[in-house]
Amino acid sequence: MSVREKVLIVDDMDDILDILRFYMEAMIPQEDILLAKNAQEAIDLFYQNRYDIRLIVCDYNMPDRNGDVVYSEIRKISRVPFILHTSEVVDNKDAFVDNINFTHVPKPAIMAEFQELANLYLGKARVMARTLESYVAVNVVLLEKMKLIPVPLYVKIHDENFVRICHGNQEFSDIEAQKYINHKVTQLYIERKDIQDFIGDYQRRVFESVEGMRGTDCAFALTSASLDFIKQAQERLGFTREVQEMTTKNINMVLSLLGEHDNFKQILGKWQTSNNSYYAECASLVALISTSVAKKLNWVSDLTAQKLAFAAVLHDMTLSSSDVANMDLLREALSPAWKKKKPPAHIEEYRNHPAKASELVKNWQHCPPDVDTIILQHHELPDGSGFPSHLGHQRIAPLAALFIVAEDLARYILAATPQKNFDTWLFERRDYFSRSEFKKVVEVLAMSEPDQIAT
Repeated sequence: MSVREKVLIVDDMDDILDILRFYMEAMIPQEDILLAKNAQEAIDLFYQNRYDIRLIVCDYNMPDRNGDVVYSEIRKISRVPFILHTSEVVDNKDAFVDNINFTHVPKPAIMAEFQELANLYLGKARVMARTLESYVAVNVVLLEKMKLIPVPLYVKIHDENFVRICHGNQEFSDIEAQKYINHKVTQLYIERKDIQDFIGDYQRRVFESVEGMRGTDCAFALTSASLDFIKQAQERLGFTREVQEMTTKNINMVLSLLGEHDNFKQILGKWQTSNNSYYAECASLVALISTSVAKKLNWVSDLTAQKLAFAAVLHDMTLSSSDVANMDLLREALSPAWKKKKPPAHIEEYRNHPAKASELVKNWQHCPPDVDTIILQHHELPDGSGFPSHLGHQRIAPLAALFIVAEDLARYILAATPQKNFDTWLFERRDYFSRSEFKKVVEVLAMSEPDQIAT
């Protein structure tokens, strides 16, 4: 076995660190894993173990300094393989131009990607020897976070003797976890064939792990007017029961998480003070429309649906009131007249809110990757006339483009009169949203003829 054996994993989010550790422990022994939660810890651990570390897996966005700083510091003295595990676009980052033993793995990664890279960087023989083992160790603390374990669990008696202690889809309570810890059992086991199911379920549950999820159901706030409009477009938008339940669950999850963070508690207040407020109703519609369209585009996974729900609830969170978030103000904010003079305070607030909200969620550990980008770009437009960065359609992220179309339709629904319907919106907006990812979204919406909806 090589002298250089260790893997250094760097991420500021405990949940991501847990699952990356599990990924790597499935392929190499546990004692070879080093963990760091910020750039300084990573650099310190590297210098302490520089002759033993054979691979580094590192996040980009971290509270003290970013992953490019870690990479640059390490490259001063070492060419150790470096995997950047992030949703961030890194093509334009100067630090990574040299690409020395460098790989970018987008979040959330799947097991197969890490196994391929482990074969490459750690040696196929070593990894294969590990992956021939029938059982994989799982830390009791990780199991405690999951609460419900989707696959059978085993305890190791000695050598290769494993005894099943529970079937799949059973609860693993805090009390049960403490029982094992008291008996100095820090690991239980799953069968290797169940790894993908285990990891997939963990990723689905990762944002439901806080106690706030036990709150009341306060997700949807739709008035009868918007519901009547939705009935006209139900088939076209794909508002299936599955999508509605998924969206409701995700919005409730976001609202519950908000109560855990002082910066976001006022959003929960906006939602709860008036179930028919513009703020809550628009967010509900945007989440429902974007999730439905994403499903039709085959873009939707559990994590994607969560991202859209987070963005829907949080995108207007820095606006002072629901009155500020309306269509007339959007037209004023887009007006070329305001470029020539200092705008009134309420227009200035409106033009700045995407950047302010994006910055807040970027530093919130419970928020999935890409939500900050969706929020930052949610007032960009395909012709480059949007704000804050005047991006053209080629530079707008796919999920942001989907979100922009969904919000446009949601605002139209909320402002709809009896003379307006879904086909009118489609006729008015189809040419405007006719480029890049926008076109894909609108084509899906236009794909099927509206059917008679049973009431």
